[in-house]
Amino acid sequence: MRIPTKSGAEKAPIPPDEIVRRFSAQEDAYARALGNYTYRRTVRLEELGPDGRPAGQSEVVSEIVVGDDGSRRQRPVSRSDSTLHVLELEPDALEALGRMATFPFGESQVSDYNFVYQAAEPVTT
Repeated sequence: MRIPTKSGAEKAPIPPDEIVRRFSAQEDAYARALGNYTYRRTVRLEELGPDGRPAGQSEVVSEIVVGDDGSRRQRPVSRSDSTLHVLELEPDALEALGRMATFPFGESQVSDYNFVYQAAEPVTT
């Protein structure tokens, strides 16, 4: 779906600056909390067959650990044998995907962007 470049005629239910402020405050809280936890991360790639069901997969499980010096590192836990049929991956490709960092969008970054409220759209399920 293409996002229009001109703002919609509809007025924001909350002032756009307040929407951005609340969102970025939540992201700052997320970034602070993330440093207090360790967790397991599973990266799974599945191929679907013509019937829409999984036909092959490859999976890597790693965990984030905190070292004695406080640094955070990813440690491999397990790796499944690949049963992919169409896609060929290098052995460490899924591990590389798992190393992608999260980038919270905090208050310190807001001034680097120009936000324009476009309009509200109802969400249907």
